[in-house]
Amino acid sequence: MRSAFFEELKKEMKRDESLFLLISDTGFNLVEPFFEEFPQRTLNVGIAEQNLIGIAAGLCNIGFRPICYAISNFLIYRCLEQIRNDICLHNYKVVLVGTGTGFDYGGLGPTHHVVDEIGCLKSLPNIEIYSPSGVQSMRKVFQEIVQSSKPAYVRIAKSSFSEEREPINLSRFIFQDNNSKVLVITHGKMVKNVTEAVKLFPCFSIFAMDKIKPLDELSLKDLFRHYTKIVIVEDNVKEAGLYDSICRYVIENKIGVRDLYSINTRGGYEQFIGDAAYLEDKHGLSPEKISKFIQNLI
Repeated sequence: MRSAFFEELKKEMKRDESLFLLISDTGFNLVEPFFEEFPQRTLNVGIAEQNLIGIAAGLCNIGFRPICYAISNFLIYRCLEQIRNDICLHNYKVVLVGTGTGFDYGGLGPTHHVVDEIGCLKSLPNIEIYSPSGVQSMRKVFQEIVQSSKPAYVRIAKSSFSEEREPINLSRFIFQDNNSKVLVITHGKMVKNVTEAVKLFPCFSIFAMDKIKPLDELSLKDLFRHYTKIVIVEDNVKEAGLYDSICRYVIENKIGVRDLYSINTRGGYEQFIGDAAYLEDKHGLSPEKISKFIQNLI
């Protein structure tokens, strides 16, 4: 997905001279062509993420559209005050691109678990949040963010799901079982895990929602008409991710009784060290554990 993002960005920077790429000492083997082709609109600020956000705000003041690329946990957690005050409160058209979601950097310990950054950002004004699930989804996200007049956060996982065709919408069915009343709603990297889970137990439908904020309420309204058991699977804590947003939607819109379930990171800060697959399995997010959870529902 990262390669796809930079491919799209390079094409757009050729067309739109207001785009300015800021990086925080990361993205090697991806960003070098930008320094060669756009030396006046590409800057590595070093390991100084808070400064990166301040520079982005300043660039907005002189007519640029900054794209900020850094490792997700440093970009969001370290810079939350700057994102809130310098970007969101001014409704500046800054795109924050975080690499690594969930347990992608699990081997580096809990400080690098990116499991609650959605909650950190979704309470802030104006910002839109995207969680693309694959290359095709990433291209669709890119089209949206370059046309948007709002700040945006794009969370890019290390691995991705490969779709057979370009998605028309970021909210869409990945797999549909017309004989089942069980639906899994998921986003980002977890779309891949859930599609592998359905191969083990093909008795549920899968719906991807790769835009987290604002919530696609029209799609939800239709989904709640047709499914009675809905499982939200995400590499985030349930208190602050998509599950939380959907629960709020159900309450505020007085949706009839439905069974809502969450498979999530359950905090995600245990002192386990291991790669993403190991930590996802520990938290019930592996294809095998997801499949077993849904079998128990049926």
